[in-house]
Amino acid sequence: MNPQWDGGQGGYYPIPLQPVLCSVPGDFPQEWNYLKTQVFPHLNDLCQAKRTCFRPVDIHWEESGSLHPSDPSHNRNALSSQQLKITLDLISQSSSFICLLGQKYGPHQSEDSPPLPEPGPEQEDLSGMERNLCVAAEGGYPWVLTGNHPTCSLTELQITKAALLGEPRHCFFYFKDYSLQEEEEDGEGQRRLLQCVSSRNTELERDRIRALKNMIVEKLQPVKFFRTLKDLGDLVMQDWRSLIEFINGPQPSHLVCEKSDCEPERSILLLSGERGCGKSSLAAWWLQDFGEKNPTIPVIPYFCGISNSSVDIGSVLKHLTMELHRGHYGSQSEWQEGLHGLLRNRPLHTVVQAFLAAAALRPCVLMLDGLDHLTGTSEFSMQEVKELLWLPVPLPPQCKLIITTSITDLTYKSLTQRPDLLSPPWALLSDHSACRSILLKHLILPSQEPSNGQFQYYLAGRLAHLPLYLAVVASELLTCGVARGEVEKEVILEDYAAFDSVAELWMLVVRRWLKDYSSVHVVKSHTAKETGPLYPVVQAELQGWVWDTLCLIHLSRAGLTEEEVWALLELLGHRDTRQVLPVEWARFRSATKRWVQESPDGALNLSHQSLGQAIDILLLKVKPSKNLKSLRRTRQAYQLTLAQFLQKQTKELCRWPEGLELVPWLFEQSKSWKQLHAYLTDPEAIEPLSISWSQSSQLRTDVVRYWSVLITKGYDPFTSYKRLFRNGSCRPSLYETENLSGPQLELNGIKGNMADYYKAETYCKSALKSTQTLMTLCPAGYDKLAVCKGQLLCTLCKLLFAVGRILEAYEVFCDIINMRHHRVHPCAEATVLLLQVMCSQDKIEQHLQTALRIRKNWYGREHPLVVEVKERLADTLAESRYHTA
Repeated sequence: MNPQWDGGQGGYYPIPLQPVLCSVPGDFPQEWNYLKTQVFPHLNDLCQAKRTCFRPVDIHWEESGSLHPSDPSHNRNALSSQQLKITLDLISQSSSFICLLGQKYGPHQSEDSPPLPEPGPEQEDLSGMERNLCVAAEGGYPWVLTGNHPTCSLTELQITKAALLGEPRHCFFYFKDYSLQEEEEDGEGQRRLLQCVSSRNTELERDRIRALKNMIVEKLQPVKFFRTLKDLGDLVMQDWRSLIEFINGPQPSHLVCEKSDCEPERSILLLSGERGCGKSSLAAWWLQDFGEKNPTIPVIPYFCGISNSSVDIGSVLKHLTMELHRGHYGSQSEWQEGLHGLLRNRPLHTVVQAFLAAAALRPCVLMLDGLDHLTGTSEFSMQEVKELLWLPVPLPPQCKLIITTSITDLTYKSLTQRPDLLSPPWALLSDHSACRSILLKHLILPSQEPSNGQFQYYLAGRLAHLPLYLAVVASELLTCGVARGEVEKEVILEDYAAFDSVAELWMLVVRRWLKDYSSVHVVKSHTAKETGPLYPVVQAELQGWVWDTLCLIHLSRAGLTEEEVWALLELLGHRDTRQVLPVEWARFRSATKRWVQESPDGALNLSHQSLGQAIDILLLKVKPSKNLKSLRRTRQAYQLTLAQFLQKQTKELCRWPEGLELVPWLFEQSKSWKQLHAYLTDPEAIEPLSISWSQSSQLRTDVVRYWSVLITKGYDPFTSYKRLFRNGSCRPSLYETENLSGPQLELNGIKGNMADYYKAETYCKSALKSTQTLMTLCPAGYDKLAVCKGQLLCTLCKLLFAVGRILEAYEVFCDIINMRHHRVHPCAEATVLLLQVMCSQDKIEQHLQTALRIRKNWYGREHPLVVEVKERLADTLAESRYHTA
């Protein structure tokens, strides 16, 4: 199993396990239902622990008459005729295969059937089985019409592709054991069952299924026999548990990293080029290889643009800082110095200082992939961010940074002006043999290999130097020729070669997907203005379930599972006669598998940013109207549909962390201010919001931004929450806790004033009392509450010293030492050392130096907490020298 890049959320993960399920159509319904409900969920749990998922692919064979009655007959015939080809495509794309076989052989051609005709009008009069054979042969599997394959059943053809052609694949076969055993109580019932099965099979079918089983055994494929549902479940669980452990073990690297000739003072390696040139893939694979060979050095990747927080440089640097702290401090990697970090967002310069301090802790390698996706922040405009005013020169010598960006972006110009940059020249693909090798690597069916003349034409395209272009052409060679003639196929591929940008290429590919898989009628006009290569896309009618699916996945930002996509499609009207059939979905997934990929949690995401860019451009062509059906197809309408769906799902499944990140953001993007206000003041959302408030700096940033916008729309946070609590919508015990005090104070504009010592003392003691009560009532959160109590005691001790109540302060300090608060985190140790300086004159300079070192390593050189220690140390040194003099 090859590793797959996860967009910067933790490096690499194995691709999902998606075995293709196979049996004679209509056979073993009870067995398959048992596996899907009792066994496969447990296997998925095992995979989740390995950072992947187990999602079997099941093709439901449909007869032409069972398809949508509202579809034209040619559409129904075309879809039913492609089922064998779709199944063989899915097997080609999968690394595993599960097959159940009994006594049935399945539908097949008779031995004396005449040869099938060449492609042409004669094929329209063929049976469904014959059309499936012809379409599969024309679609890249010519062997189905050679030898005795034309008389094989569809099931045997699938098994041949999966296990008998010598392709590397994990195959498991489970044969039903119909033999009688004397000790069985229901021996007579078993005998009747066997007689019933045998009576329905002809002698020829019995011979064919017997020969197929013998062939499977002769090929040394793993075969197990089962009699009951429990037997089958145990066998499948045993086989796949071992396979999951084997596949998800350490992955051998096939890359060889040459020793770099970079000068040691160069801190940044820049990989720049056009979209689709392969810079992200190169950086990602090198990073994986380096991490495997240097396991003690932290390797931290991050992809800008995968979520609403990943385009904010402050959030990016906070994430990198947290990962660097985790690599150095382990379990002590998280810390909040009191409530001030919860009540307001830190200025960007303090975030940068903390990042630099973390990067200097130990040797590390960081990767910022897609730096051109960064946007503005609350402090800096987009231009200032892209001018890299936040990235100081030089970086700590322990830190090496790999950056990828587009050569047309301002970040490229800013980076090339740095003295610590190494920017190797990016070699374009100009060697035809290398281009051919890349295209053939992506072309999994050798029979679809283009001729030399065709290949030369593809290389004459303006994008031929991009690996992404070659991958797209290879993907389209496999799929665009189905149900169309060779001439029409060549016209489409010639159009692909005429584009100047990857986004334009994707727009035409998406247009073909809509036409082929959604039965969208495309109206072409031939006015004088429509002479450019974009005219087919401009005039495309952007509708149908495929278009809805692509838009929903793209605009969701975090991806959607298949089940979520199907539920959303039903909300958008794809139900009853318009419902998407499993075979239609399988055809779409087999054609787009490379570009719509599944992550370990089962979410479908677009695998390349340029495809999302093309969808954004196409969405701009959709104009809102008074027609409800058209309204649903605008960008804002899709986002509103997603927000309402995820809001309902969040409540039903209690998935609040995901909901708090996505739902209000989607409401904001769709400009649904009333719904956004209702969500932020929903009593059911208040408690998870208060719990997540102290754990997510990005959530605090987002909530403040939402309310900043809502205030301009006439909504007042103070009035909203005051009305909420007055109406009793929230439990009093909830908003009295520290968790909710953070968002309450921020949203109501209340600032802590340390100058008012006595008032602060009252608040502090009240918080201590609440914390002590919670420690008694909530034993599960005792450790976190103990840290909170220690911080409150430190604050109280400092207040008492400030007003001259030395004895009381010393008693509080003793309580702090007795509860060992200085052991919970290095920052807590620094705070306790400062208090100890107030309590004792012993080793003052040593304690201050230690506190300064700790805080500088955590916060950087210019943080207010570091300045506080510097001032104290300066006073101490000045006083010491004065007395010495």
